[in-house]
Amino acid sequence: MLLAGGWRLAETLFIHLNVHSCYSLLSGAAGPEDLAARARWMGQRALAITDSNGLYAAVPFQKACEAEGIHAILGAELTRPELREHGGKVSAGGFSRERPAGPSRPGDRAPLLVRREAGSNLLSEILSSRPIDADFRFAHALLRGP
Repeated sequence: MLLAGGWRLAETLFIHLNVHSCYSLLSGAAGPEDLAARARWMGQRALAITDSNGLYAAVPFQKACEAEGIHAILGAELTRPELREHGGKVSAGGFSRERPAGPSRPGDRAPLLVRREAGSNLLSEILSSRPIDADFRFAHALLRGP
């Protein structure tokens, strides 16, 4: 493939493992189809999608990657929930934004990638319990195994 200025872009083994689509509020702009097409154009053989706290683009992303002939890696970027006080109780949820503005502190985010069905089930369980469990702890969720 030729780029502007005559540069040639060779196929690469490099894989982006933390990509946000337009399904991540304030984090991504491109749709799953555009991401897959761009990865193919760049000669990449695989691409991971890790939208914030959900698998929102998983199905369209997987279909787009299949159409482009690249391997889809599914995942999500788990973020530390904002804690808000409601009537004297601290509870998780009520997010004003999925990702806080500005630089994050170490440990505020973790991209989780799925390799097998057991991992997919665990990720789905973590993502489902995160907004409704007042006792949700980021570190504990990451330490659970399949």
